[in-house]
Parts: sequence; C-alpha cells; structure tokens
Amino acid sequence: KELYGMIESALNGKLIIENSSPWSNKLGEKVLSDKITIKQDPRFGYMAKDFDDEGIATKEITLIENGVLKNFYFDLKTAGKSNGKFSS
Repeated sequence: KELYGMIESALNGKLIIENSSPWSNKLGEKVLSDKITIKQDPRFGYMAKDFDDEGIATKEITLIENGVLKNFYFDLKTAGKSNGKFSS
C-alpha cells in the first residue's frame, strides 16, 4: 500500500508542475524495474467507467512501461498548466 502511494504521488500532475515529484524531470527515463508496467485501463476493475469525475472520456494510458516513465496523470486544471510538455 505504501509503495503504491509513493508511485501515485510521483505520477501526480500537480506535483510534477510544482517540481515536487522525484520524477519531475525523469520522463523517458527508467524509474522502476524493467519488470514493471503500470497502465490506467478504465475498462477493468472496480473503477471501470467511460467518463472520469470531470466528464472527460476515459482511455487507456501507459504511465510506466518496462520501468520507463511514459506519462503522468493530470486533472483538467493541472493539464492546462502543463501545456502538454509532460507526456511522451
């Protein structure tokens, strides 16, 4: 549970923009074991839904692939502030 919380915080768009995440400048770099891939897949699990809580259509997003940081997650407010510069 604690490891999940640390990874979730490190991927949080608000913390990325504030440069408070340890992964703020690690996009495209290896941050975890190459055996780890983390995806947001809204089709499965207890949180499965077509739209998020802000009314945006959900889609699969690869956050970490084989240990390499690919994307962060943002809400509408932080996405607007990011100007799209925090995704691969």
